[in-house]
Amino acid sequence: MGKPDKIIYKSAMEMASVVDASDCVAIGDSLHRDIKGANASGIASAFITGGIHAAELGLGKFGCPLYKTRDENEHKAFLPTLRQ
Repeated sequence: MGKPDKIIYKSAMEMASVVDASDCVAIGDSLHRDIKGANASGIASAFITGGIHAAELGLGKFGCPLYKTRDENEHKAFLPTLRQ
C-alpha cells in the first residue's frame, strides 16, 4: 500500500478529521505518485517543481517555486486560490 493508492489519501483525511476531499490540498513532487494519487482521490494538488522531476523540467536542484509564502497566515490565504 502506498501512493498513488487512494487508501493513503483516505487515511490521511480520516486522521485529519476531514470529510470532504474538496477541503484538502495534496502537495507533492512526484507526478506519478503524489499528483496522480491526489487526482484519483478527488483532491486538489500542488506540484513542487524542485523535487524528483526538477531535471526533467530543466530546473536546478531546488527548482523554482511558483509561489512562496512568508508565514502561516499568508499560506492559509493562498490555499483557496489553488481551487480556482
